[in-house]
Amino acid sequence: MIKAYYRPTTAQVLVHNNPLESFAIRSGIYLGCILSPILFNYVINWILRKSLRGEDGVEPAPGRRLSDLDYADDIALLASSFDDVQSVVSWGNEIDMSIGLSKLFSSCIPDQVKAPLGITGRQLKEVDSFKYLGARLLPNGKSKDDTVS
Repeated sequence: MIKAYYRPTTAQVLVHNNPLESFAIRSGIYLGCILSPILFNYVINWILRKSLRGEDGVEPAPGRRLSDLDYADDIALLASSFDDVQSVVSWGNEIDMSIGLSKLFSSCIPDQVKAPLGITGRQLKEVDSFKYLGARLLPNGKSKDDTVS
């Protein structure tokens, strides 16, 4: 039923109020469609389940593993060592995850020998702080919002 709903999708671009020739849309979801967030979450969860192993991520409490933080289309992949980061990036290369992964924030990872990391030939930019869900995260594990002037 979902396939049938999305199957006959075409789009047309207006340039100076003149429509160009319509074209078929073969991927994506409808903006504003009630199914869109459900389909997005289903696909993201499937991808993460297939890609992340049980030992991936960080251990915030004994016996608990946390491999990713997800909210809407913001996803933070967590790793406890640079080798684990390399593993996640290698997996990203295997599935051509060039869809938006652009930054590497190595918070709280002790100074280790770090090689440049890249996805599909594009090097990830290492940053000193990272904004996630409106909070600016710092290398010491705190947020700039935690700081009182």
